[in-house]
Amino acid sequence: MKKHMPRWQAHRLLQSGGVALVTTRYLDRHNVMPASWLAPVSYDPPRIGVAVAPVHFTHELILRSEVFALNFPGRPLAEQVDRAGCISGRDLDDKLAEVGFTPAEADEIDAPLIAECLGHIECGLVEAIELGDHVWLVGQVLAAKVDEDAFDEVWLLGEDEEQKPLLHLGGAIYAVPEAQIEVARLEETSDDRHSA
Repeated sequence: MKKHMPRWQAHRLLQSGGVALVTTRYLDRHNVMPASWLAPVSYDPPRIGVAVAPVHFTHELILRSEVFALNFPGRPLAEQVDRAGCISGRDLDDKLAEVGFTPAEADEIDAPLIAECLGHIECGLVEAIELGDHVWLVGQVLAAKVDEDAFDEVWLLGEDEEQKPLLHLGGAIYAVPEAQIEVARLEETSDDRHSA
């Protein structure tokens, strides 16, 4: 039997995807915030979207700097990820240090990466679309790198829980994926990129 749920919670039916720590910097100010409303929006050129509410300091810094990074944490960072979402960097000198993250230098953008994360995508902002109480920020992928023990074309999901990406289910509830499953396809596509 199915039950009705509040409309404002409907988005949680979509929340089985990874959480990313969004980092950005403008002049001498930087910030980090967790986000789980993200999606690929184009293969060519490679673009990714992330929803950020205008009330967040990160939104202001991204619009000013026109760059951001998505950092993908594993299970060991769950408590720090949640804490990063509960405090504002607007009144802190160094939110990364406050939460316990180690900044790392990006390859293509002037914004910190988080050294403890499994992977990183560096983006240049190409569009900001207002969609209600959030803004859809579309970033052109400028660089990407990932821990080879955790990812090889897809997340490996091996025995080591530390190498599994963190998923956000809603509120303070997180998960890690258990295992890969592969299904038999009736026919292969000519362009594997479009067989998401």
